[in-house]
This record gives sequence, structure tokens and C-alpha cells, in this order.
Amino acid sequence: MCLRSSYELAQTGLAEARRSVAALRPHHLEQKDLYTALCLLAKPIFDHTDTVMVCTCKGDRYSLQSNIEDHLFRIAQEALMNASKYAEATEVHLNLRYEPGRCVLQVKDNGKGFDWSNPINHNSCDQGGFGLVGIQERADRIGAQLTIQTAPGQGTVVQVRVSRESTDGLT
Repeated sequence: MCLRSSYELAQTGLAEARRSVAALRPHHLEQKDLYTALCLLAKPIFDHTDTVMVCTCKGDRYSLQSNIEDHLFRIAQEALMNASKYAEATEVHLNLRYEPGRCVLQVKDNGKGFDWSNPINHNSCDQGGFGLVGIQERADRIGAQLTIQTAPGQGTVVQVRVSRESTDGLT
């Protein structure tokens, strides 16, 4: 009985911690546009490595709702950290494209990739992080379309398409 109560208390605490972390606004976004914030995020991740980090932006930049920018920032952060920790990539590209009706974020690496058909890769929390599950949850919260393309030896592409008018219905 005590073990079950402890387990339930731990699960409740973890859920509350995740809600708190999700509610924090990234400091890079406080006074900068999304693209600038993403570049400031990406640079130090790969600064002391041999990995080439390339950031590009296409289209006329516009502001998105702050909750959308927050989620896109966190998705990019997780994708970049995964590329840094696991991909063994020599190049990572972060692309942000502003189209009239939607914004497209893409993080692409030329690393080792992984077996996307293996369900463990969908559900793992990447050794304590939020991982791919968190990326999917964030995309869902803003009504975005998430695509992950990967295969062993083929690198990984994480792409998120979000409508310019999307809203976060779960905050």
C-alpha cells in the first residue's frame, strides 16, 4: 500500500514539474524574434564540437503568438540536443521558413539516424528528458503538423508546420 502511494505521489510530482517547465518562457525569446532566438540557442550547443551548425531563414519574418513561438523554440531545442547527444552528425541545419499562411521549422542532421519503426524510439524519454514524446506533445498543443524522417545511417529530419493563426488550446 505504501509503495503504491509513493508511486502515485511521484507520478503527480512529475506531472506538475512537467507543467511548470512547459509554462516557462525561454529567455532567448524575451526580446528577440524567433529566428534570432533559435540561432542564439543553437550556437552554444555545437560551439565546442566539430559539428557545423547552419541556421537559415526564408520569407518575410512575422511574429507568431507567443505560445506558438515558445513551443517551436522548445521543439527546436529538443531536436538540436538530440542531434548533439545521439546523432554523431558532422552538420546540423536549422531552417525557419515564413510562408504567408504558415511557419515551418526544420532541424536536419547528417548523423547516424535511428530505426523509427521501433516503438521504443517513439516512447522513450531520452534518459530523463522529454525527447520525441515531448516534441509530439508540443506540436499537438499548437495544432502543428510534425514529421520525423529518419533511418539508420540516413540522418534525421524533424519538421514542424504550424498555421500562422494556430492557438494553444491546452494552456
